[in-house]
Amino acid sequence: MLIKKVKKMKKIIIVSAFLLTFFASNSFAHAPAGVDLSYDLENQVLKVTVKHVTQAVRKHYIRKIEVIKNDEKPIDLYLYWQKDNAVITEEIKVKAEVGDILNVSASCKQGGSTTASLTVEEIVEEGKEKAQEPATEEQKGSE
Repeated sequence: MLIKKVKKMKKIIIVSAFLLTFFASNSFAHAPAGVDLSYDLENQVLKVTVKHVTQAVRKHYIRKIEVIKNDEKPIDLYLYWQKDNAVITEEIKVKAEVGDILNVSASCKQGGSTTASLTVEEIVEEGKEKAQEPATEEQKGSE
């Protein structure tokens, strides 16, 4: 009788340990903490920086980065592990013009996603002003 109770107790402990391990590993899954975007208009490159902390870079990582320009067909980049345990930086070729809107979504393999948007703007170098239109004859006369 005592042996049966010991065997039953062992089974309960093994099953409990398995369930605890399974649920605990899934409870650490989380969406990316943030997505930062910058666009290089001259080279037509979108730089995507995703903040996603993980200790298991081959099991818990950013699985997909999706880029949508002006509600067009998405550009999908699939990843198969995370090179760094805190941040991912990818440069993606995207042809865009001033005024285009780029929507980016980063999705975790174990669940959750984070999105960010960027409107492409004209590059203005510091210290330089945009070219002004030539003065009209009327403006020249009043100077």
